[in-house]
Amino acid sequence: MKKARFKTLLLIFLTGCLTKGKKNVVGENSPSHITKNAIESKYRYLDAVIPQLLNRYEVPGIAISIIEDGVIAWSGVFGMQSPKVKANEKTLYLCASITKPLTTEAFLRLADRGKVSLDEPMYPHYIDPDIKNDPRAKLLTPRHVFTHTTGFKN
Repeated sequence: MKKARFKTLLLIFLTGCLTKGKKNVVGENSPSHITKNAIESKYRYLDAVIPQLLNRYEVPGIAISIIEDGVIAWSGVFGMQSPKVKANEKTLYLCASITKPLTTEAFLRLADRGKVSLDEPMYPHYIDPDIKNDPRAKLLTPRHVFTHTTGFKN
């Protein structure tokens, strides 16, 4: 399970890195100024790189969108949704643990602004029903949760 999560996050991270430093094709005007050729030219390399990454890291399929200035600048769907069925723009994916990095990022931004603390116990605000009777639950902080050091299974 950890291997699969790592592969997914690595692929997302690598895709983000691949777009760094590329010239922005999204104009300051409306999205209608984006030409198909400009977008294809800018992200053409992804059509070759992503299938290689899927194969290398044994990821069956992925859908990726690159958003620039609030506009979808490029999207691609790669791999398989099931044996003998190619993934497409209607393929549904399980979100699974992808919410963890998004939640962590939002919380860290709030912590950076001094609005929340990584080291304040969480129990006055929330205790998971599965551990509500465990006295260790009162010791948990956001830092424990975000660094996977709670000591609880799952």
